[in-house]
Amino acid sequence: MNQLNVIVNNFINQKIDIPTYINSINSYSVTKSEFNSFLKDFNDTNLMDERMNALLILWFFKYNDFNFNYENIYLKYIENLISEIDDINPQILKFESNYMIAKISNFYFLINHSNNDINILLPNEIKNTCVFCFNCNDDMSLGETIVLPEVSFYALKVY
Repeated sequence: MNQLNVIVNNFINQKIDIPTYINSINSYSVTKSEFNSFLKDFNDTNLMDERMNALLILWFFKYNDFNFNYENIYLKYIENLISEIDDINPQILKFESNYMIAKISNFYFLINHSNNDINILLPNEIKNTCVFCFNCNDDMSLGETIVLPEVSFYALKVY
């Protein structure tokens, strides 16, 4: 499990990019017990945005192994988000070195893991629509592109 800590911490500290992180977590094998021990201890509050990005991406690929029964702000946030999702089957629509787009049911997750704002082209199915933004707790009208603030993510629900 120490290797999982190294992988995640390298991503949090931006020593590896998104494709390397995805490849590393997909090729790393860990027991469910070890994985949940990792989750239980994943509660450090420094670099919170970087940690949230790391955990969200980890959840996209290891969602069947997640246990949400820990007092952990990151896990509670993800649990709150997924409570509204009927069919959890994450699809990665796009990933580049510094950002990614994932879709789960009618939810879209846009993640920027760089120290710069980035302007990304939205998937066709959400271009020029109105969505509910969980981060903003309000409706958001989308155009063709969206600016993602540095080291952040948007969780968007399509009506």
